[in-house]
Amino acid sequence: MSSALPDLSEPIRTALLEAVAISSGLGVWQGDPAVFTRVPVPADAPYPMSVVSADVAITDDDYLNSEMPIVVRDVLFIGQLGAPGADHYRVVEDMARQARALFHNKRFAISVPGFHVRDLRCSGPIPGPTDTVDEVSRVVTLVAQLQALP
Repeated sequence: MSSALPDLSEPIRTALLEAVAISSGLGVWQGDPAVFTRVPVPADAPYPMSVVSADVAITDDDYLNSEMPIVVRDVLFIGQLGAPGADHYRVVEDMARQARALFHNKRFAISVPGFHVRDLRCSGPIPGPTDTVDEVSRVVTLVAQLQALP
């Protein structure tokens, strides 16, 4: 059995970019909607933006001869408050709801090289860690149950 865990960053990013209801509401950074897969985000990153977290938790449902990792990731949506023309409160909330609808119980929403997606569940959106007087954020947590391909 392989011990390499899948990286869900790009599959999640790709799904977000392809979802027009989400990507059309994001700021544009270097010609693409602002979906980042690392932190810190670039200093000139525009609002609103989305950030796909690193793995939040990893567990498994392995069998003797079958790898079945369970990977948890957060997808954050962050916007500005109070800046002229940049009150993103409702935009951020709507994008987070759209992300939940995109992923929840939709195992074909992402394609993970070398793995079959057995199940994809979401929780949230909930207020994110950057909720301040200047920023608003919402978090959708994805739980992906995978199975390594033979």
